[in-house]
Amino acid sequence: MSYEEQQLFAAVQTAVGHPEAATRERAHRRAQAWVQHLAGVLAGSITTGTRVPVRGLPAWVTLDVLHGGFASGSAAAGGTLADDERDLAREVGVPLTRAGLNSWFLTDEGRARLEAMLDDGRYDVVHPENAALLVVAWLVRAGDTPAAVSLLEEVGPFLDRIRFYPVATEQSEAPAGQVFRRSEATTHEVLASRAPNPRVEAQREALTVWAPFADELLALWWPLADGGTALPDRSALADAAVRYRALAATHTRTTAHTSSKTNLGVLVAATLRAEADDVLPDGERSRVAHAVRSMAAKRGAPGSADLARARDLRRDAVRAPSYAAVAHVVAERLDDEATRRGVVDPDAVLVPVAAGEATEAVPAGAAVPSSAVRIVGLAAQATVEELHERGVVPSAEVLAELAPQLVGAQHAATYPDPDLGLLMARTYRAFRRRRSLLLTDLSAQVKLAELPWVVAVAPYRTVDDAARDAAAAALHQIGGLYLEWFGGTPLPNPLLVELEALAGQAGLDVPLVPELAADIFQDAFSGRFPTAAALVAAHAGPAYLTYYGLGNDLDDLARHGYDKKVFAKICRRRAADAGSGDSWSVTRNGMVIEQAQLLTSHNLASLAALGVPADAEATARVAFDEVLRLVRSASRPGADRYLAMSDARAAGLAWRHVVWFTALLPEQAARALVHDLKTLTGHESPQLMAALSDLAAACAGTAPSRALLGWSNGPHPLLVAASGGRSAR
Repeated sequence: MSYEEQQLFAAVQTAVGHPEAATRERAHRRAQAWVQHLAGVLAGSITTGTRVPVRGLPAWVTLDVLHGGFASGSAAAGGTLADDERDLAREVGVPLTRAGLNSWFLTDEGRARLEAMLDDGRYDVVHPENAALLVVAWLVRAGDTPAAVSLLEEVGPFLDRIRFYPVATEQSEAPAGQVFRRSEATTHEVLASRAPNPRVEAQREALTVWAPFADELLALWWPLADGGTALPDRSALADAAVRYRALAATHTRTTAHTSSKTNLGVLVAATLRAEADDVLPDGERSRVAHAVRSMAAKRGAPGSADLARARDLRRDAVRAPSYAAVAHVVAERLDDEATRRGVVDPDAVLVPVAAGEATEAVPAGAAVPSSAVRIVGLAAQATVEELHERGVVPSAEVLAELAPQLVGAQHAATYPDPDLGLLMARTYRAFRRRRSLLLTDLSAQVKLAELPWVVAVAPYRTVDDAARDAAAAALHQIGGLYLEWFGGTPLPNPLLVELEALAGQAGLDVPLVPELAADIFQDAFSGRFPTAAALVAAHAGPAYLTYYGLGNDLDDLARHGYDKKVFAKICRRRAADAGSGDSWSVTRNGMVIEQAQLLTSHNLASLAALGVPADAEATARVAFDEVLRLVRSASRPGADRYLAMSDARAAGLAWRHVVWFTALLPEQAARALVHDLKTLTGHESPQLMAALSDLAAACAGTAPSRALLGWSNGPHPLLVAASGGRSAR
């Protein structure tokens, strides 16, 4: 089964079997998208691996991209009309089609509305295409009609299917310098859609509905407990049967009342039988007598203090409102249209339920559950440093999510016209939300500068010394935070893209190399890899070169003019020396890629060349904390074999950062640091202790017999037992 077929199968399973309706609906749409992709591939209209995978759609169109980088075949800004589009079409009297709306925005009335949006900023750019007609309006207002006409000629063939106009909104935007992970509107939606926990609600139903009804039946049949033979009063039986049928029709979360193996089920069956037939066989009478005696032993006889106490305990057990119900109250405190800002004061949103907010399901004074606290916390709006202090930025990947909000502001500053600057900032952020395509043959993802509406206003952009200085400062800030907080994590590709954008704006021509996927690696590297390797010789500490044995290879690469083919050959040879083997495999590819990361330091030298500040000792300690965390995770008892190998591999990659920053220290400081790191390791990992000893030796100029790496063809060294040479897994 291919990857695409596996994804389709998983989506179908979720769409059919998941208990939550919203999740089933999302899975259903995902399954439809995978069907569309597979149908497109079979029909030849979708070609995976290229920059233009969908026939008839140019590279600049934002595609609906599925997991793994596969195109569904649809444009993200296409599809059926949204509610706001339908409302607008009715308001202005045009057909309910995308062509009708796009055409209306080109009329005098429509263009006037676009110009009003430019003036007050009350619009959203969800997909980059939503900015195109705003650019047309700005160009016309600026007197550049030829550029506007040229832009319309390029997007014109798609006016019938793609939304080239923005979303109107009345909401304000977060102030410059403040960021958020999740908008207030999205947070409202998440909280409002929270569904009760089925198991908790089943327990609540059992205690509040069926337990009291069981008490009623216990009282009804109690005379049989002492050997009585008379059936309950016929009218009482009829009332109990009617009440049961009403409860059973409404309360369906539990089924104990339908089972002949439960005391309640026995009494229910007897009630229905006696009510219908006015008779109960002796065997069933005996079962009823046994059931009522058992129930009385557990909860007390009818009318007893024990039964009253049991009822009180049941009431107390379910008195607290459901988490979902409280989440719905919290959702009402948020603005469901605030798509361009986060929650400024999360604490104010998370106060207990006030009297005016109380409902039948949620009493006044109810506390907000921790699950809702976490959801609101993710929407906090503040500086990136403040969010990190709150625990909202736990990884380099999350930092990468926030970076476009900061970089977009820098991008806006390069347009002297503030209205155009705001539009381009929002276009930038929307563009960064595009999902990357699966590409082969060293193809590059589409760049912002390739969008026709961005090209159209390029002459109105000015990158002066002030803009360059601001971009450099933002580069140093974001890059410095990455190293300070996540110094043991390889630079994520999305964050790399933001740093590249800032470097370009700052006029700094320093290459950053992306992380490559081992499963689609084609044994070749782009020219930026050997160029980045040239920086390692200039910025690496001697111990880094010694530990990984890079000196001769970097010299050889320099002699060949940093040729990319020579670079690839060196990587393959080094991987083979590490035991990769010659036949194609994901592991072999990963080992070749790792050698490229060693030769380029995977951007650590590039960041140094860009002037990104770093405290070498502090960053080495941060990186080692990550190594130690991963080693502990890989070595924990009962760890899944695959996950343990993944953690061990990640530990080896993080170890490279430890070596890099330790090597930047003077020898005496480096040896003292290694001693401290050994103390932290203790006896947890003899393999890591050995790697630390090798690093100390490298600081003194002695290369290890075998460096600790991430990828391994066979049992990972960090998972091999200290004795016997067998896998600890």
